[in-house]
Amino acid sequence: MTPEEAALTGMIDWFKDGMYLEADQTGKMPDDQVVDSIIKIINKKTLSYPERRVWYRGGKAGNLTVSESNSTKSIFRVEECGKVDEPLKYENSDLKIQEGIKWLLSKCIDQTEVNKKPYKVTYKNDDDRISEKGENTMDCSELVCRYLQKIEWSKKVMGGNTRILYEFAEKYPIYLQKHDDLDYKPQIGDIFIWKSSSGMGHTGVIIDYEEIPNEKGIDKVVTTVEAISSSEIPYGMEKKLTMGGVIKLKWKKDSYHLLDHKVTAQRSPCRFYTPLIHYSKADKKVNWNKNNYSFEIIKK
Repeated sequence: MTPEEAALTGMIDWFKDGMYLEADQTGKMPDDQVVDSIIKIINKKTLSYPERRVWYRGGKAGNLTVSESNSTKSIFRVEECGKVDEPLKYENSDLKIQEGIKWLLSKCIDQTEVNKKPYKVTYKNDDDRISEKGENTMDCSELVCRYLQKIEWSKKVMGGNTRILYEFAEKYPIYLQKHDDLDYKPQIGDIFIWKSSSGMGHTGVIIDYEEIPNEKGIDKVVTTVEAISSSEIPYGMEKKLTMGGVIKLKWKKDSYHLLDHKVTAQRSPCRFYTPLIHYSKADKKVNWNKNNYSFEIIKK
């Protein structure tokens, strides 16, 4: 009805439908390609692609002529915009991140205690992935799905494996925001995910990030809580740990465990993801039908 209302509804769609994620590719690919990726979200079947490109950058398309000074790119001063790379301030979020971390810490032992045992929660890939009594054993994806429910990202525990978490994030980046920028500083409450073509993989929760000076420079160190079954050398340890439960661990951000994880045709890169939006605004579900599943978003 008014320019102000038009701008507000446009901003809401821009956020709600994740168009800003496509816009962040500006400078990494041609303008027309970025514009097309956003148009596909707005109206994939529109015939107005040429005109929309011209409105953005200026130029001619058919009978339409737009001067560069009157283009969207010029009016919104896009070339002066800087990408914000600061962690979200979770104290202003409606997700209960601190409650989720408190729950994680109640389930884990520290990496220095691995050889002493016993674990509070042992590693097991079982069928009891949803009920409260099933918390006595967990694998990596069960731990993360339970964490997402504890922070109220989903109302109930999403009964899914690592592949399901990965595919959900690919389909709904507005709810699990993927950070492909290798310089991104993971924030408290983020998760990491990688998956293989077989559906296996690994995931965990970031509970701290720090930059530790040393004689050679700075170690960028991520502290995680994971349900893990492997033999590796975490940051600060001298020997391999044979692990089989829920553990608080430290890793270099660019270590093999995280961003330097080996990528193959069968394995996706490891990336950090930020959970977004409380279930009271959009609940997230996995619906199972025998061995098949589908995602459901219930917007409130």
